[in-house]
Amino acid sequence: MNIENKEGLGREVARVLKPGGHFSCNEIALGSGGDPVFPLAWADDEASSFLVSPAKMRSALEAGGLSVIEQADLTATRLGETGRRPVIERDDFPLRLQNLRSCLADGRLVAQFILAEKKGA
Repeated sequence: MNIENKEGLGREVARVLKPGGHFSCNEIALGSGGDPVFPLAWADDEASSFLVSPAKMRSALEAGGLSVIEQADLTATRLGETGRRPVIERDDFPLRLQNLRSCLADGRLVAQFILAEKKGA
C-alpha cells in the first residue's frame, strides 16, 4: 500500500528469491465499497497512498515473476484489531485508525494475505 510500483516490487522480490522461494505479505487493498476516507494510518491523502484492488495486486506480482499461491481476505479478522501501536504515533492517529476500521467495515478497503512463489525450477 506504500509502494507505488507494484510490478516493480514483484520483479525485485523475484530477483532476490531462489526458484521456488516464497514471499508473503499482508496488504490493504481497495474494496468495492467506494473511495477510502483519509487520513489513514499510512497516508494523509490519496496522493500519498498507492492502493490497488486485490486483482491488480495479484496481476502485478505475477507480471513481476511470481506465482500467487494464496490470496486470502482477512478483513473480518482485522475489524476488531486494537493491540498494535505504531512506532511513531501522530497526534491524529485515533482518527486514522477510526477511518481504517470504518473503511474495512463498509468494504472500501480489504485486508488480505498474499503468499507467492518465484517461478522456475
